[in-house]
Amino acid sequence: MQLGATSSKKSDLSSEKTPLEALKELLDPSGSTHKDIMKMDDKGFEHIISLFAKVFSGDNFDNFGEQKQGRGFYKIRKKQLEAVWLYMAFSLYVQHWAGEGGLHTTNGAGKLTAVRKLDEDVLPCIRESILNINRTSDEHFQKHSISYYQKLLQVNGNLFAFSRNILRSRKANIGELLPVLPLSIDPHKLDLAKQNVKSMRKEKAGGPSRTERRVNDFLSQGLQDASTDFQPVKKDGDNYIDDNSGLELDFPLTGKVAIETDSKFHIVSGGIKHTMVHSLKSFLLREQGWTRVPVHVEENPEIKASAIASVLHHAPVAIFNQTYQQLMQQQQQIRAQIVNTQQMLGRGTPQNEKEAHLRYISELWKIDNNIMDMMRNRFLEHLLSNSSAPEMKNIHTYYEEIKKQKQLIKQGEENIRKIQIEQAELRQQKQLLEALITRINTNISECSNEINGSYQDKIDEYERKLATATENKNRFKHEKNFAQYQQAKTDMKEYEGKIKKYKGKKAEKLEEITSLRENISESQGRIENIETQMRSCDEQIQEESKKNGLASSVVVSVSQKMEIFYEGKLPTAQIHGTLAHSQRALEEARSSYGKDLGSAQAANKKNRELEQQKREELKKERQALESQRHKKDFVHSKFKSLDRERRESSDEYSKSSSSKDDDYRKRDYGDRTNYNRSASSHDERERSKSYHEPHKEASPPRRNSEMQPSSTNRDRSDRRASGFMNAYPASREHESDKSTKSASSSLKIDPHEKPSISHPRRPP
Repeated sequence: MQLGATSSKKSDLSSEKTPLEALKELLDPSGSTHKDIMKMDDKGFEHIISLFAKVFSGDNFDNFGEQKQGRGFYKIRKKQLEAVWLYMAFSLYVQHWAGEGGLHTTNGAGKLTAVRKLDEDVLPCIRESILNINRTSDEHFQKHSISYYQKLLQVNGNLFAFSRNILRSRKANIGELLPVLPLSIDPHKLDLAKQNVKSMRKEKAGGPSRTERRVNDFLSQGLQDASTDFQPVKKDGDNYIDDNSGLELDFPLTGKVAIETDSKFHIVSGGIKHTMVHSLKSFLLREQGWTRVPVHVEENPEIKASAIASVLHHAPVAIFNQTYQQLMQQQQQIRAQIVNTQQMLGRGTPQNEKEAHLRYISELWKIDNNIMDMMRNRFLEHLLSNSSAPEMKNIHTYYEEIKKQKQLIKQGEENIRKIQIEQAELRQQKQLLEALITRINTNISECSNEINGSYQDKIDEYERKLATATENKNRFKHEKNFAQYQQAKTDMKEYEGKIKKYKGKKAEKLEEITSLRENISESQGRIENIETQMRSCDEQIQEESKKNGLASSVVVSVSQKMEIFYEGKLPTAQIHGTLAHSQRALEEARSSYGKDLGSAQAANKKNRELEQQKREELKKERQALESQRHKKDFVHSKFKSLDRERRESSDEYSKSSSSKDDDYRKRDYGDRTNYNRSASSHDERERSKSYHEPHKEASPPRRNSEMQPSSTNRDRSDRRASGFMNAYPASREHESDKSTKSASSSLKIDPHEKPSISHPRRPP
């Protein structure tokens, strides 16, 4: 069936499959049968090649059996994208596995050659499909399904990989491919596609499969205490869509590691899909800097998930991934610069600027290829995919030992922290007791001051007064002065009371001092007890620190063994070297590009200025010539008008002469001939005079009839063609007259001169 057939033919052959439909059935079957294209025999593979050749033939790819009208035009573009997507998956798949050494392929070299040859034929169709996408209006672009947008993003994301394969087979430079193949779809269309994929996926969100849910649960549990580089980024039941690829990821991690629950025979609701389609998505994720780790459902997915989670805890893995992501970010920046620079290679760009752009892209392409050479090894992907392999047994043992010792260290640090808290409490109690003792000593000092000061002074004072009163009493008794005697006895009694009072207060203060001193002794005892406890805490801390030191030494020893193992699996130093080399090369390329482009733009600016100067000079010259031409045209138009009047006068004269008899003409002939000769001599003198005075404007002799000059191009061309040789035409009767011919032949006028015009003599 021809893809460009009319609708009537399609209805007659509706049961026959188109080449695209046949390819979809072969390469992405919905049934349970499956056969890898790399294991096909040559005949079956040639059949696929021939179907692709039919799909991408000029007429078929242009219309796909549809009329280019209205909605049908956009159906064509949709089928074009679908064909490009399917072929890109086919080509990348064959070239990848044929390049792996062909361990599980049949005639891999022949298949590789056939695909490379077909790549060249398909290349213009890929370009046409991309240009059609870019030309599609936003209104129609928004009307597709989620499958269309996902295919578009997958095609766009694999353009660099497809271009590398083309250049590898051609052994050519990127500059030869840039005019033929855009390296990116229009960014605006890509943004619309990403938005539509996310919105449409949310509208019909479906939970994960049972196996996927089990794997995700094991991963979530195992990665709870992992580093921040390997933490889940989606919630349970959430459909995570990658921003750049538009792909739904089963279990993505923060460090751009995607753990996918699938296998070579990935069971889905519609049946078994072909490995080739999954490989295209895997290629796309790798191109975007992701590490895709498959968990095969036919194996024990729980054990595999636990092993992956265990490996992601290892410090060398996190360090490697951080460096690897830095390299991937640099690559994305380089590719963005390549795409932006390619857009500058338009038709209006000067050739020297194009050459600067091409040299810059070529240097960037070399850097990108160096990075891809490093990425092609897929170090982390292979490590995580083989995380449950026997060679990883010792690593898991090392990790468990490190984990155990770290637990001991953690427990020891917790014990030290508790002891330190207890020490702080004891230290605070000691400080409080010491402050209490200080206050008690202050009180004792105050009490001693009162006893030795005011109290004792009062006692001494009243004892002196008592002694005086006693002497007075005895004296007044001897003198028998009873009144004074009684007064002295009263004073003695008062003084004795005062003395007793102050001695009582002194005794109380002495008891208070004794009590305070007892409190000091008690506090000092408690302080000694606290100091003993603090010394014990110090001893415990030293013991725990010693245990932690031993555990840390074990961790260091085992970690060194792990590092030795990972040096062969994850070459972090090599990634660092590639990153540094790429950065230097990128800076050099930018510097050279800036200089080359600046020189080209300066040269182009100078050329434009020179061209503008030349145009201005030519404009001035044209204006000067135009001015001269207008002056000459004015003079020539006057000559033309006089020419026309002379012909009219000559015709009238010929008509009047023909009515006379031959005798009259013979008689008058001599007079007219002499008159013409004299007129001719007069004209020659006038022309000579005007020639020697070019600065004066020519003034042809006037006559009674009005002169009307003409300056049309036709008159000027007539004048130049005739050369003023027919300025004095003769009638048929005068043509036979030899004297008339000699008279008119003597009036040869130079076209650059300004001749004066003589008028013919009127007949009597």
